[in-house]
Amino acid sequence: MKKEIYWLVGTLILVIVLHFFHFGGEGFQPGTQFDVEVFDTYFAMSSLYFLWPFAVSCFFLVYLVKVIATAFSSGPANLVLMITSIFLLLFTTRGSLIMAGVLQGQVLVDFATAMVVIQLVLSVLLAYTAFRTGNLKKYGW
Repeated sequence: MKKEIYWLVGTLILVIVLHFFHFGGEGFQPGTQFDVEVFDTYFAMSSLYFLWPFAVSCFFLVYLVKVIATAFSSGPANLVLMITSIFLLLFTTRGSLIMAGVLQGQVLVDFATAMVVIQLVLSVLLAYTAFRTGNLKKYGW
Protein backbone atom coordinates (compact mmCIF):
# COMPACT_ATOMS: atom_id res chain seq x y z
CA MET A 1 0.00 0.00 0.00
CA LYS A 2 2.92 2.32 0.71
CA LYS A 3 4.10 1.92 -2.87
CA GLU A 4 0.70 2.99 -4.21
CA ILE A 5 0.87 6.22 -2.21
CA TYR A 6 4.24 6.93 -3.82
CA TRP A 7 2.70 6.34 -7.25
CA LEU A 8 -0.18 8.72 -6.46
CA VAL A 9 2.13 11.44 -5.15
CA GLY A 10 4.55 10.98 -8.05
CA THR A 11 1.76 11.26 -10.62
CA LEU A 12 0.38 14.33 -8.87
CA ILE A 13 3.83 15.95 -8.95
CA LEU A 14 4.07 15.08 -12.67
CA VAL A 15 0.74 16.79 -13.33
CA ILE A 16 1.76 19.92 -11.42
CA VAL A 17 5.15 20.12 -13.16
CA LEU A 18 3.65 19.64 -16.63
CA HIS A 19 0.95 22.22 -15.92
CA PHE A 20 3.64 24.63 -14.68
CA PHE A 21 5.77 24.13 -17.82
CA HIS A 22 2.76 24.67 -20.08
CA PHE A 23 1.21 27.72 -18.40
CA GLY A 24 3.99 29.02 -16.18
CA GLY A 25 3.54 30.34 -12.67
CA GLU A 26 0.42 32.26 -13.67
CA GLY A 27 -1.32 29.00 -14.64
CA PHE A 28 -2.29 28.34 -11.04
CA GLN A 29 -4.03 31.70 -10.58
CA PRO A 30 -7.79 31.79 -11.17
CA GLY A 31 -7.69 34.81 -13.49
CA THR A 32 -5.29 33.31 -16.03
CA GLN A 33 -6.96 32.41 -19.32
CA PHE A 34 -5.95 30.76 -22.54
CA ASP A 35 -7.68 30.58 -25.91
CA VAL A 36 -8.63 27.47 -27.83
CA GLU A 37 -9.44 27.99 -31.50
CA VAL A 38 -11.81 25.55 -33.17
CA PHE A 39 -12.25 26.62 -36.78
CA ASP A 40 -13.67 30.15 -36.50
CA THR A 41 -14.72 29.91 -32.84
CA TYR A 42 -12.56 30.86 -29.87
CA PHE A 43 -13.01 29.42 -26.42
CA ALA A 44 -11.45 31.47 -23.62
CA MET A 45 -11.16 29.42 -20.49
CA SER A 46 -9.31 29.55 -17.22
CA SER A 47 -6.16 27.46 -17.07
CA LEU A 48 -7.48 25.89 -13.87
CA TYR A 49 -10.46 24.47 -15.81
CA PHE A 50 -7.92 22.77 -18.03
CA LEU A 51 -6.16 21.27 -15.02
CA TRP A 52 -8.90 18.76 -14.10
CA PRO A 53 -9.17 16.96 -17.46
CA PHE A 54 -5.39 17.14 -17.85
CA ALA A 55 -4.81 15.63 -14.40
CA VAL A 56 -7.34 12.86 -14.99
CA SER A 57 -5.75 12.07 -18.36
CA CYS A 58 -2.27 11.90 -16.82
CA PHE A 59 -3.47 9.66 -14.01
CA PHE A 60 -5.28 7.46 -16.53
CA LEU A 61 -2.20 7.05 -18.75
CA VAL A 62 0.20 6.40 -15.87
CA TYR A 63 -2.08 3.86 -14.22
CA LEU A 64 -3.01 2.22 -17.51
CA VAL A 65 0.66 1.48 -18.13
CA LYS A 66 1.12 0.39 -14.51
CA VAL A 67 -1.91 -1.90 -14.53
CA ILE A 68 -0.96 -3.49 -17.85
CA ALA A 69 2.63 -3.97 -16.66
CA THR A 70 1.44 -5.70 -13.48
CA ALA A 71 -1.19 -7.74 -15.38
CA PHE A 72 -4.10 -6.26 -13.39
CA SER A 73 -2.78 -7.79 -10.15
CA SER A 74 -2.79 -4.62 -8.01
CA GLY A 75 -6.16 -3.84 -6.47
CA PRO A 76 -5.47 -0.18 -5.57
CA ALA A 77 -3.98 0.55 -9.01
CA ASN A 78 -7.00 -1.07 -10.65
CA LEU A 79 -9.27 1.10 -8.52
CA VAL A 80 -7.47 4.30 -9.55
CA LEU A 81 -7.69 3.22 -13.20
CA MET A 82 -11.43 2.57 -12.87
CA ILE A 83 -12.05 5.95 -11.22
CA THR A 84 -10.08 7.81 -13.90
CA SER A 85 -11.92 5.84 -16.61
CA ILE A 86 -15.25 7.00 -15.20
CA PHE A 87 -14.06 10.61 -15.12
CA LEU A 88 -12.78 10.37 -18.70
CA LEU A 89 -16.15 9.02 -19.77
CA LEU A 90 -17.80 12.04 -18.15
CA PHE A 91 -15.31 14.48 -19.71
CA THR A 92 -15.75 13.03 -23.20
CA THR A 93 -19.53 13.24 -22.84
CA ARG A 94 -19.34 16.87 -21.74
CA GLY A 95 -16.83 17.72 -24.45
CA SER A 96 -19.04 16.13 -27.07
CA LEU A 97 -22.00 18.23 -25.96
CA ILE A 98 -19.92 21.41 -26.10
CA MET A 99 -18.42 20.65 -29.49
CA ALA A 100 -21.81 19.66 -30.96
CA GLY A 101 -22.78 23.33 -30.82
CA VAL A 102 -19.62 24.42 -32.65
CA LEU A 103 -18.99 21.83 -35.33
CA GLN A 104 -21.10 21.29 -38.42
CA GLY A 105 -21.43 18.85 -41.28
CA GLN A 106 -18.99 16.00 -41.83
CA VAL A 107 -16.60 17.31 -39.17
CA LEU A 108 -19.35 16.91 -36.57
CA VAL A 109 -20.07 13.37 -37.75
CA ASP A 110 -16.37 12.45 -37.61
CA PHE A 111 -15.97 14.00 -34.16
CA ALA A 112 -19.07 12.24 -32.83
CA THR A 113 -17.85 8.93 -34.24
CA ALA A 114 -14.47 9.38 -32.60
CA MET A 115 -16.08 10.21 -29.25
CA VAL A 116 -18.32 7.14 -29.42
CA VAL A 117 -15.33 4.91 -30.19
CA ILE A 118 -13.35 6.44 -27.30
CA GLN A 119 -16.28 5.96 -24.94
CA LEU A 120 -16.72 2.34 -26.03
CA VAL A 121 -13.03 1.61 -25.49
CA LEU A 122 -13.14 3.26 -22.07
CA SER A 123 -16.29 1.32 -21.14
CA VAL A 124 -14.78 -2.02 -22.18
CA LEU A 125 -11.56 -1.21 -20.30
CA LEU A 126 -13.57 -0.22 -17.23
CA ALA A 127 -15.60 -3.44 -17.33
CA TYR A 128 -12.50 -5.60 -17.84
CA THR A 129 -10.62 -3.86 -15.03
CA ALA A 130 -13.61 -4.30 -12.71
CA PHE A 131 -13.82 -7.98 -13.65
CA ARG A 132 -10.11 -8.54 -12.99
CA THR A 133 -10.29 -6.59 -9.73
CA GLY A 134 -13.23 -8.69 -8.58
CA ASN A 135 -11.21 -11.85 -9.12
CA LEU A 136 -8.30 -10.68 -6.96
CA LYS A 137 -7.91 -12.77 -3.80
CA LYS A 138 -4.77 -10.95 -2.61
CA TYR A 139 -6.63 -7.90 -1.26
CA GLY A 140 -9.79 -9.72 -0.20
CA TRP A 141 -11.91 -8.12 -2.91
